Amino acid sequence: MNPNPIGLEPISAPTVARLAGAHLHSSSSCAAQYDQGFARVMLDQSVALFLGGEPEAARLILRDLVTATVGFEALAVLTQRSARSLRAMLTCNGKPGMDGLSSIFRALRDWLQVRLDVRVVEAA
Repeated sequence: MNPNPIGLEPISAPTVARLAGAHLHSSSSCAAQYDQGFARVMLDQSVALFLGGEPEAARLILRDLVTATVGFEALAVLTQRSARSLRAMLTCNGKPGMDGLSSIFRALRDWLQVRLDVRVVEAA
C-alpha cells in the first residue's frame, strides 16, 4: 500500500512556519488572530459533512477555514495548485476532485498541527 497515494510530499515544519509567518504579516489582524480550537472544530465539521454526504456545506466551511487561517496564497504553495483554482473548488458549486480535496485537507491538517482520525460506527 502506497502511504502517499496522491504523490504529494509531506509539508516540512519549517515550510509551514515560514508560510505562517508570511500569512500573519500579510493578513488583516482579524484573520491573523484565529482561534486554534475553533479552527480545529471547523476542520472536523468539514470532514464530517463531506463524509456524511453534504459536500456543499463542507466546501463552504473549508473556504472560511482557509480564509481565517492559512490563506489561499499559502494554500496554493502547499497544495501546488493556483489560488484561483482553490477558490473555485471551495465555492458552493465547486467541483474539487478527490486529489484536490485530499491535498486541501492535508495542508490544513499540517497547518493546524492535528491528526485526522475517521471511525466507522454502526448506525443507531
